[in-house]
Amino acid sequence: MLGSSVTRLSRSALQYEIPGIVVDASNGRSWRIRGNGGGTTLWQAYLSHRSQLRPGDWLVVENERGDVTVAENKIYIDQLVADLPEGVCLGWILPHVYYDTQGPSATAQTHQWNVDMTALLRKEVPRVACHALIDWNAVVDDATASTPGLSPLQQAAGAPLLYDGRHPTELGQWVYGATISQALAPRS
Repeated sequence: MLGSSVTRLSRSALQYEIPGIVVDASNGRSWRIRGNGGGTTLWQAYLSHRSQLRPGDWLVVENERGDVTVAENKIYIDQLVADLPEGVCLGWILPHVYYDTQGPSATAQTHQWNVDMTALLRKEVPRVACHALIDWNAVVDDATASTPGLSPLQQAAGAPLLYDGRHPTELGQWVYGATISQALAPRS
C-alpha cells in the first residue's frame, strides 16, 4: 500500500487487518512531492515495488494532498493505470480532506478538491478490471453523523475518526485498516 500521513499513522492497524501487507507511507508525500524529511514520491515508491507485484496482488493508493491539482493527479493516475502489471488489482482510497485550519475559504477550496478528486477516481480507477474504490470519506461522514454531542468544530474535523479533518485518531486508524481490509476481501 502506498500513501502519505494517513496511511503512515494507520500502519499497525493495516498490518493487523491485512497480514503480510507492505505499507510504504511517508508524511506529506504526493506524486511529485517527497515525504517530509526526504524519501520518495508516490510515483518513485510505486516504481520501487512494481517488480514485486504479481497477478492477483492488490496495489492500494492513498493520496490526500489537496495542494496538488486534480489535473496533475490525473496525469499520474493515467501513468499508473497504463503501467500496472497485468492481473494486479488497484484499490484507491476516496479522500476525506474537508476541514482546513486556515479558515472558511481554505476549507471551501479543500472541499472542492475532495469532490473533484473523488469524481476523477470514480472515472479513472474502474479502467482496471480488478479494482476497488474505498470510500473513506463516507465512513468518516457516517461516523461523525452517528456520534452524538460533537461540537461544530469536532464535526468539521471529522471526529471521532479524525482529529483535524484529515488525520485519523487512534480509533480512526483501526477503522481505516478494517475498511480497507473489508473492501479487498471479497475480491481476493
